[in-house]
Amino acid sequence: MKQLLLTMMCVAMSLTASAQSALGAGGPKPMFLYYFNPTSMQMVYWTEHKEPVKTEDNAEYFDGMHRDWALQNEARVNAAGYTKMLLNNGRLVNIKYKDELLKKPNGEEMYPGELHSRPSIPSPGLRYALVNKKDAPRREYEYGELFVILHKDYLSKHQQLKVTSIQGEKPLPQTVVKQMEQKYGMKATRSVAACKIGNRYTFGCIQFEGEYTNVPENEKTDYKRALAVEVLIDGSKVYSLEVLGYFDNGYCTWNADDGGEYSPTYICAAFSGSNGLELCFEHDAPESRTVGMIYLKPNDTKLSKTTYAVYHAMIDEY
Repeated sequence: MKQLLLTMMCVAMSLTASAQSALGAGGPKPMFLYYFNPTSMQMVYWTEHKEPVKTEDNAEYFDGMHRDWALQNEARVNAAGYTKMLLNNGRLVNIKYKDELLKKPNGEEMYPGELHSRPSIPSPGLRYALVNKKDAPRREYEYGELFVILHKDYLSKHQQLKVTSIQGEKPLPQTVVKQMEQKYGMKATRSVAACKIGNRYTFGCIQFEGEYTNVPENEKTDYKRALAVEVLIDGSKVYSLEVLGYFDNGYCTWNADDGGEYSPTYICAAFSGSNGLELCFEHDAPESRTVGMIYLKPNDTKLSKTTYAVYHAMIDEY
């Protein structure tokens, strides 16, 4: 099991290289800012700031590496245009770009992809500040908190939708569960309705039992796979997105220490525009925090996803 969990972490760290491209239209995409206090607000880099160069050693992974860099670099080029931060209550507050931090005081470049547990430990990335300090959000967690930040051009082309969390672990409607059981040919063991989006959608997840065998070729490993699906319900229509885990000796797992239960993804923000529905998401595990976007494009029959970063959460730093 220990070897299995180690493999899971390795796969998770490579998700950004293999994520499908599903980029929203109309302005630089929403990004995620790591907030401690008004003097520590940063979009932490998840990959090197220098454009990667293809070599014999990285040829197999180069396309994914370059996709990661291009996504990050888009935010870097447009850094000054990110003028709004979305708080947990749905309110937008004004922010301003300060500078870019790349090196430690001793001149060494900092390692990307880590969310440190204290603001005194620097990270590479874009630093921001509140325009009005009275807008400072109240910290809800011991460590830093991730907030969505928005470019002015994106906001001009998209309508913000209200996201309302569903309190307690409430199951999805049985009609939806049965529909997904038929679609995937598996028995569901658990479902969770996570949130309402606008006055129209419900978002949640379904977990299945046993081994999932219909695994795409590029996702196959030496280990057996488990399956959960994220689902978006729009009236009688149900859209899904597969999330592969691991199946070992009757035990399903998606993240280290998840206790065999798939945790529903947290929808931080939702927007509608000419390219359909666009959802900012965060998915947390004990030592990682994954952020990105989920899309429902016009005329699509299923959800698509772009993972920005699988950050290593440095929870044991002192």
